[in-house]
Amino acid sequence: FEHSQGQGEDFQIIDVDGENTEVSLVKNGTLYEIQSFPYAKNSIYRLMCEKCKSSTMLRGSLLSLYYQDKINKDESIHLKTHLDDGCERWTNFLKDSFKEFSEKVYLPNKIYLLAPSDISQFFFDCSKKVLEELPMLKMTNFSVNLLNQNDFGHYCSFNEKIKIDVKIIMIAIYLNKVFLFNEKDYN
Repeated sequence: FEHSQGQGEDFQIIDVDGENTEVSLVKNGTLYEIQSFPYAKNSIYRLMCEKCKSSTMLRGSLLSLYYQDKINKDESIHLKTHLDDGCERWTNFLKDSFKEFSEKVYLPNKIYLLAPSDISQFFFDCSKKVLEELPMLKMTNFSVNLLNQNDFGHYCSFNEKIKIDVKIIMIAIYLNKVFLFNEKDYN
């Protein structure tokens, strides 16, 4: 992620998956701690299906149309209410993770967010709310960087039968940097 000259990197990774969100703390280029909580993409989709009476097949399309401002005003207001509820639930978990990390170490101000592309904007917006609400994050210049498949596409060859997994690419890049960094130490 970061290109540093001979020094370790400090950053956090928020990895939103189907059922869980993992928050990783990297200090000096080394994975320091991981926390996981059971609220992620599918939790938001279930909430949308339940509250908005939409089918599971339409939820991604509905969310996409919402972010493109292409649904009628009444539906948009109704959906926003439920998305705000889902965002509050997710951010409460995220705040707890940040608070727990901050009790042990100084939090790096660079945060990378990995989220499925169909719901990445939702989690990006929610992450920004956390930065605005937590006093420990307000005092420093924290930034959230949204990473998606497009950001990593040039790191792998594409075969239309193979779905690109952003997490695997991220891990491969990280491990490659670790090995290159350690190789410099031994030469």
